[in-house]
Amino acid sequence: MVVIHKIPIALAGLASLATAIPTSKPASKFSVNQVSRPATKTSNFAANYGRALSKYGATVPSHVQAAAAASGVATNTPSSNDEEYLTPVSIGGTTLNLDFDTGSADL
Repeated sequence: MVVIHKIPIALAGLASLATAIPTSKPASKFSVNQVSRPATKTSNFAANYGRALSKYGATVPSHVQAAAAASGVATNTPSSNDEEYLTPVSIGGTTLNLDFDTGSADL
């Protein structure tokens, strides 16, 4: 004999099975359209920071103004087998060899 309280449980189980069944056959293949990106542009981060400070009414410090006016170039020198890219950077009269991680191991 079927107990009445088991009927709703059975109906709920059948309803969950019915909703889990796919309604259409999935596509067997797909394609991705490749979109070209514009050339990368250089950015003056100190100038951007100064503009953001000015936009919201803050005073731009003199060292930020000096950094925004300055320009420079950083040349990377790859080590053997392109293991790392060292870039000499001078800060306060001291030259530091910085290693910029290209993330190439993630490819």
